[in-house]
Amino acid sequence: MRLAALGALLLAVYAATLTIRATSGERYAGDELHHLLAARSWVEDGDLDLANQYTERQWRAFSGRAVATSGTAVLGRLREPQGVGMPLAISPAYALGGARAVELAIAVLVALAFTLTAALARRLVPEPWATGGVLVAGLSPPALAAASAGGDNPATSTPPVAHGSGTTRRASAAVSVNASATSAAIASSTALAPPRA
Repeated sequence: MRLAALGALLLAVYAATLTIRATSGERYAGDELHHLLAARSWVEDGDLDLANQYTERQWRAFSGRAVATSGTAVLGRLREPQGVGMPLAISPAYALGGARAVELAIAVLVALAFTLTAALARRLVPEPWATGGVLVAGLSPPALAAASAGGDNPATSTPPVAHGSGTTRRASAAVSVNASATSAAIASSTALAPPRA
């Protein structure tokens, strides 16, 4: 019951952060735009060649400013250096509801990751230290940013979760934040926990 409450609380807080813009006037920034374009290409075209996305200026669905490719042509196809792991990981959510669904999916995954971290911490330390340590880490500024942004590539290093101030940044940040939070929560709750009788 306490784990479900923790997960619900974290998800509610993360969902509230989804209204925060990445930059002034822009919903997405940095690598988020490139990841969203690649996910769109995968969902709509069945490929990761982004040449037609840039030619047709499909980035306008995500940004009011022009987005230049950071990729190069490889065997006649435009490939971006951000990789394909994140776009492939967010493609199912994108197919269901576009960029907003991706944001929500990342927030859900970050909340789930911290909830599972609490379950692991409970095996190592008694309550309330386990849940409290994870709650502190889960509500920290880096975790909040990770759950409300998208950027670097979390999906290629660990399960898709979240970083920074956008959608894919959220995902990559989520992964790195969760790994850091897990370590911090376990270390702090172990150090702070009273000795077992």
